[in-house]
Amino acid sequence: MLRRFALAWLIAALAFPAAARVALREQVTVTESQVTLGDLFTGLDADIAARSVSPAPGLGERRVLDAGQLSAIAAANALSWRPADSKIKVTIERTGTEVPASAVVGALAAALAQQGAPGDGEVSLDADKSKVLVPQGSPATVDVADMAYDVRTTRFVATIRAPAGSGSSQRISGTFAPMVDVPVPASPIAAGTILRESDLVLNRMRADQKINQVVTDMSKLVGKTTKRALPVGAPVRPGDLISTILVSKNHIVNVQIVGGPMNLVMQGKALDDGAEGEIVRVLNTRSNKTVQGTVTGAGTVSVLLGAVPVGEN
Repeated sequence: MLRRFALAWLIAALAFPAAARVALREQVTVTESQVTLGDLFTGLDADIAARSVSPAPGLGERRVLDAGQLSAIAAANALSWRPADSKIKVTIERTGTEVPASAVVGALAAALAQQGAPGDGEVSLDADKSKVLVPQGSPATVDVADMAYDVRTTRFVATIRAPAGSGSSQRISGTFAPMVDVPVPASPIAAGTILRESDLVLNRMRADQKINQVVTDMSKLVGKTTKRALPVGAPVRPGDLISTILVSKNHIVNVQIVGGPMNLVMQGKALDDGAEGEIVRVLNTRSNKTVQGTVTGAGTVSVLLGAVPVGEN
């Protein structure tokens, strides 16, 4: 009798080897397109563990199975597991291989060029669309199936395939903006400095970043005086500059008489401050008469031959 009981116990143990050992995994990471019993539970035989129970989340996405769903899966597969309480859950995350950002941007830039976008520009992906994954073991490549680009708003929406040429696709969006060269200080510049070309370097900037509010022409900076201190690398705004005073009030200046057969130069006293191109009054200290002239250089005023002294008709 004892022998028969022992034999019956052994047969039962062999028939249900996993019943007492089945345990739930609380955090599950998968790489395949299907979730198996072995992904969710430990203590299963290999053939049982390999059974598919549901599609996996999308690449880089997560899914939560609650106690009811887990209980149903266990029952459908004759597992001797029941949730200890109704709050038990499992989070399933599917991982993949990330495609290098340079490959994604390069493919998008080529497609944008075919849409008429400028050849020299910067592609920026929306934050929630910046990561592209392929299944593990697949080549980390992409191509663009279709592209829509709005020149006015610089926005684009594209369908990309990852890996390239595969049937797996996703939508991706962002902006594409042309780039421009903007002169910026090469080092910190103090207020009151007359800018030289050597003080500046060209920095690449997106054309949609309020470029109209900064000075983009190097020639419009050189020779101007800084109104305030300028930090290194920061674009210069028109309000940061004042015209450089080349002629100072009450200082002796060279007066060039223009319009005659000879190049005549005399000296006079400036009665106004003046920047290049501005009109100032100059006193002829010999005749004590005042004429108007144009500032043409440092300490230099050009006066037309035969100019009528100020105050005379």
